Order: sequence, then structure tokens, then C-alpha cells
Amino acid sequence: DIDIIFLDGSARVVAMHQMVMEEPQGEDETFEEYEARLKRYNSRFPSQFVIELQGGMLDQITVAQGDRIELDVAGLKSRAR
Repeated sequence: DIDIIFLDGSARVVAMHQMVMEEPQGEDETFEEYEARLKRYNSRFPSQFVIELQGGMLDQITVAQGDRIELDVAGLKSRAR
């Protein structure tokens, strides 16, 4: 399991999700069937960064949608591909 925080270009939180590990692809399941059953975790708003945390951490930290997280945004953007 992992938790994810989507951030926009100014490091403002635009979405957060607690992602639960999915069952692996079954032996009788095609790749397309497997991909179709996986839950999607999207940001409702445009995002530029994602922070991945150990599963369950969102319950332990005080971050909410709309909060701004201190990041070296200029440095991260200069290293983006």
C-alpha cells in the first residue's frame, strides 16, 4: 500500500489518495482485463508533482487539500524531463 499526494506547479495539494495493493494479474486474465480492473487514482485538477508515502501515512500527518508544501519547486522543475 502507498499513499500519494498530488501537487500543482506551485506545490499546492490538489488531491490525496490511499492506494491499496491490488491482486496480481491472474493466470487466466489477459493484460487488458488486468489493466481494466485496476483502480485509477487521479487528480481532479492539473498536477505537476506527486509525493509517495508509506501506506497509512496520510492518517498520521496533517496535510489537507489546498495546503502548500514547501518544496524547491524551481529545482524540481529544472530537473524534470
